[in-house]
Amino acid sequence: NVDISGTFNSSRLTSWNPLFEKVEYGRSGVGTILTGGREVCARAHHGGAFPHLDSGAWIGRVQSARQVFGIAAAVGNAEKGWHCMEMFGLVQAWFPGLVAVDTSAEIFWTPEIQLGAANGYVDGDHPAVGMAKEATERPLCTLFDWPENAHGMSYWHKDSLRPPELKETGNTPFALHFAGPAKSNLGRLCWAAYLTMFVEPYQDVK
Repeated sequence: NVDISGTFNSSRLTSWNPLFEKVEYGRSGVGTILTGGREVCARAHHGGAFPHLDSGAWIGRVQSARQVFGIAAAVGNAEKGWHCMEMFGLVQAWFPGLVAVDTSAEIFWTPEIQLGAANGYVDGDHPAVGMAKEATERPLCTLFDWPENAHGMSYWHKDSLRPPELKETGNTPFALHFAGPAKSNLGRLCWAAYLTMFVEPYQDVK
């Protein structure tokens, strides 16, 4: 549960959801006793720029997915849990290595506006949206038509059409996943930009 600071600090600030802050996990006997999301995350911590499970985007073989989701469902049933990310956090903590987290955003990246659902449905000129757009070497899903030399600054490179790297990791994620209120601003921005760049120019081509 992240929120942007009043000064729009670019660092990720964690505000623990009170629903999970003081819950005691492990009373079912599935794993060691852990109190609250803070202890669960500390136990499940991985290195890298994006060390924790983020938005629910995942990839895996069918058999492996069945195993992981089966264990997560069993943990949820035993612990009387109800939130998917809560249960997967426990799976990380209690069964190390079962879930691999894309800590460097090589496959998935979830552009964050660092605003909660209560106040995150903001328009595109909000500072939080601007900060997310600046997370990539060229502004996220931004297209420039002028002046002529500005084409090189568009999100997709004018020659190679490659998207840019993340400033924090140097990697270019394969997929963007927009979670929560980011769907209403960044998600719409990227969808419109993709249509403009790759779909509309070829609609009349037969």
